[in-house]
Amino acid sequence: MRHMHVSSKTKKFLFIIIPVIAIFSVALLLWRPWYTPKPYSSLPPDPWARLQYAHSELQESQKLADSGKRADLLDPRKTLSSFIATDASGEGSFDLRPQFSNLNITHVQSIQDYGKDPKNGDRLFLVTFSEQTNVVVFRLRQLLGTEPTKIWSVLGYLITSSSSSRASYSTSWQESDGPFISGL
Repeated sequence: MRHMHVSSKTKKFLFIIIPVIAIFSVALLLWRPWYTPKPYSSLPPDPWARLQYAHSELQESQKLADSGKRADLLDPRKTLSSFIATDASGEGSFDLRPQFSNLNITHVQSIQDYGKDPKNGDRLFLVTFSEQTNVVVFRLRQLLGTEPTKIWSVLGYLITSSSSSRASYSTSWQESDGPFISGL
């Protein structure tokens, strides 16, 4: 068997070019601008409208509740009523889409407490409005702790048909994002 002789110039070239190609290939695979992977999710899009709170806003509300000026925030039903009333006055950040403009506190027909969501302990309330076929499910949570002296906050709402099943209200909430609190 004959032994092949490789010139020193070829060896130098291979010692330089092979690592350069390897580094370039790895960099290209890491960068890959032509392919942006999308996270796989078998869950449908989240139908809930979520609300965002600044941490300082929650702390200020807690101080008001502690001082007795906003004792309504310590009860989830009263918190929800205050939330809807504030929005009706135009001061709140609650937006029930233009087609539901008459969904405010003056048109509330009933507020039903659906109890706790078994997955995360949120309180669920079903609000029906006069002259509407849709209902709104509100989700409330104590974001600063779970003691009786901690305030409740409206996390989000779901506008749905009154014929929807109760189970869909709790199971359609996706916890992956967590509560929206900015400034932590």
